[in-house]
Amino acid sequence: MINNDNEYDQLCVMQGTTLGDKTKEDFEKWMKQTLNVRVKFAEEVITNGSVEREEEGGRHDLLFYVHNDDITASFCTERFKVGIRWWEDVVVFNDGSYLYTQEVLDKYPPAWGNEPMTTKPILPINLDSEQGNIFSVMAMATKLLKGTYKNEESKRLVNEMTEKVHKQKSYKDALNVINEYVEIQDESGIYE
Repeated sequence: MINNDNEYDQLCVMQGTTLGDKTKEDFEKWMKQTLNVRVKFAEEVITNGSVEREEEGGRHDLLFYVHNDDITASFCTERFKVGIRWWEDVVVFNDGSYLYTQEVLDKYPPAWGNEPMTTKPILPINLDSEQGNIFSVMAMATKLLKGTYKNEESKRLVNEMTEKVHKQKSYKDALNVINEYVEIQDESGIYE
């Protein structure tokens, strides 16, 4: 749910916290007193578990919006003392989307951080050396993709690229496929 109040754009999460017997108004007042920020409480959610990551789930997290004018350098550092993180840091950059139900993820889409990259990552290489072996080129491109994109996206791109490369009949065609995913900058001039 995009916050319709234009003064509160940044969604935050306080992990491992519950309101208990307090009200959302109590929480908002506590945030003002403790960190000198105005917030609008969104909701308390319970996390999913993950067998793969050996996480039980069931943790309570508080979601709330911070007033735009209160996102200061001071708040950006002080927030860590009480366990506050940007929503986007949790669900986009730290691959924490598995923690939340699809309903929660749909209700609170990330406001930033998941924009498609407008440029491909650059792969500087000398194809007139041992780096020029197509398997070396693929390995270097794979490493670059994994370092550039978040987990699921990098896996998808690497698998897609690898599958396409294996179908090519020539070295040049294989390089052209790799160049769809990364920008090959060949210092030898073999590939232009």
